Amino acid sequence: MHTANSQTIAFLGRIDNRGELRAALRLDDGRPLDDGALVLEGYRRWGTALPERLLGDFSFLIRDPAERRAFGARDHMGVKPYYYSRDGTCLLFSTDLAELVARVPGARINHEHLAMSAICLLDLASGGTTTPYKDVFSLPGGSAVCLDDRGLKTWEYWRPDAAKRLGIPDGEAPAALRELIFSAVEARLPAKSAPAALLSGGLDSSAVVAVAAMILKKKNRALDAFSAVLDRPSSDGTSDESGFIRELACFENIRFNRVTDAERGPFDDVAGLVGGSATPFHTSRHYLYAAFAQAARARGASTLLDGGFGELGPSAHGAGYYPELFRAGRWALLAKELKRRAQVDNQPAWRVAARHLALPLTPRRLLALAGRDHRRDLQQWADQCPLANSYVEKTLGARKAELLARVVASVGADRDHRRMQARNIILMQRRAADPFISADPAPLELLFPFLDKRIIEFCLSAPGHLKVRGGYARSLIRLALDGVLPKAIQWRTSKEPFSPDYHRRYNRQRPCIARQLESIASNDPVRKIVDVPRLLAMARVEMKSNRCGTPGDFMGMQTVPYGIYLIAFLRRFPEFQA
Repeated sequence: MHTANSQTIAFLGRIDNRGELRAALRLDDGRPLDDGALVLEGYRRWGTALPERLLGDFSFLIRDPAERRAFGARDHMGVKPYYYSRDGTCLLFSTDLAELVARVPGARINHEHLAMSAICLLDLASGGTTTPYKDVFSLPGGSAVCLDDRGLKTWEYWRPDAAKRLGIPDGEAPAALRELIFSAVEARLPAKSAPAALLSGGLDSSAVVAVAAMILKKKNRALDAFSAVLDRPSSDGTSDESGFIRELACFENIRFNRVTDAERGPFDDVAGLVGGSATPFHTSRHYLYAAFAQAARARGASTLLDGGFGELGPSAHGAGYYPELFRAGRWALLAKELKRRAQVDNQPAWRVAARHLALPLTPRRLLALAGRDHRRDLQQWADQCPLANSYVEKTLGARKAELLARVVASVGADRDHRRMQARNIILMQRRAADPFISADPAPLELLFPFLDKRIIEFCLSAPGHLKVRGGYARSLIRLALDGVLPKAIQWRTSKEPFSPDYHRRYNRQRPCIARQLESIASNDPVRKIVDVPRLLAMARVEMKSNRCGTPGDFMGMQTVPYGIYLIAFLRRFPEFQA
């Protein structure tokens, strides 16, 4: 919190273009200003146009009594959470949903928000503005909010531009992206606490760890890398990323930390998980993030670098590029690329062509007639959702079909790779909150270098032949980090699941969950919302693997955990307590 000239700012986050802002504001007197104070100075100069000039991860609210205004904004990609509610002439703001709900008198369930989760677990239907509570809202990334004498208003100040093209020759793009990645990682490395990062062994996390290690080596500092691995060799064919993680041993300043915590699972401390964040929407692998936080704090870390969401930028798959070649009549290049893709993926050429070319080119109405209008995970979610059908129909009514069409349109295949990439970026902007909250009482802050606005804009504007090349998808990051990543990682196309033994943990906890569901009385009010018999039937299905490749495995990874978290959420309200 910072106050100056009667104006007050509540600020969370980090500003990365401090030098540029100070120069534009002519703050050359050497006066020290923290990020919040600098943003307040910018507001005095640019008013509500301020967010367009900021770079970084941030959420803030400014109170301006002279203008009778409350004004705030969320960073471009929505990395920092932003919740708000209106109380008469006051705008309530918090980056913690539980904290804000506690300040809203008589907070009630937003049943429409819950019912929409029957269509898709992610909040795609409402545009990312609603929360599980009535009159409590989430501000999407790249948006601003203002309350003044004219009322409450929200607007976008930034959105991805799929029409923009690179302003440099294609041959210079890898080096330019490499420079941006190094800059983004360095901006997120802590100056005082111990540097730490999550390392899954995949392309994106390895890229962040390798770049961070190179930067820190010049400063004679070490990096702690934390990986989820098996606690012992597997006899059932389960494997982890240990082999690829060992490839990074070429960086002498990386300290490798194996995090197993084999006793934890998706149903540990569910009440604490839901109560601490006031929402039922959580990753079923929350236990690993709690274990990571505990291990990292023991090493003196306060933040964790994460390679997540690289597919929105530097490691974009370039889906839609093959249809672009087809529509442009570049059939010789298309045939060559499809042939190489089949070799790289070790699949028949016809299957590669069907998936990456024919399917995106098929009109959506024909896909609907063939029953292929939904992405597989979206269809599985619709088939397995634990909400009672009567509740969904009563709550959404005739709007259900409209909302479903909106969701399908937001996740379907596209014939233009930039349009599809921009659409996925917008979905990220609409995430209500950090998706990796755990029940840990003091979770570490996760920092995502690949969500840097500069990287997102650069990669979106790059041509398709830099994203799909020689049969390899995700080529842009492979080219940019040539000589940085070990070859075995740079050109890998496989990936083991993030939590390699999730299915074991889940199966171990299933009997307890089944007993919990069996104990729910027939007149229990939660049955009005949750289809308890369906949830119980799904909880009795054993997971065979952790790849979500079958309906049973998808239940264990997605729908059953959500159902249990939802029941815990409902129990927080008097009308749903047994």
